[in-house]
Amino acid sequence: MDRNQFKLIHSELIQQVQCVESNLKIIYAAMHKGNFNNNLKSVEKMNLGKIARELEYCKSQYKNVGFGQYKNVGFPTFLYWLFSLHLL
Repeated sequence: MDRNQFKLIHSELIQQVQCVESNLKIIYAAMHKGNFNNNLKSVEKMNLGKIARELEYCKSQYKNVGFGQYKNVGFPTFLYWLFSLHLL
């Protein structure tokens, strides 16, 4: 692997992580009690680790999380499904 290929793969990986982070922020804002827009603003500057911890807290409050046809899917399955969308 040469330097240019490494830079390309690295950039694509960073982009995918940012997409996942953005989606998790939206999920958190939707799950958390209160106004969606206010919740989204409150997590705007959080990093991926902090969002994951906040979602873990939300998970403890809600046994089954999901949207639409995935409403009765368990939380880990839902997150796996979400990640698989971006990592294909």
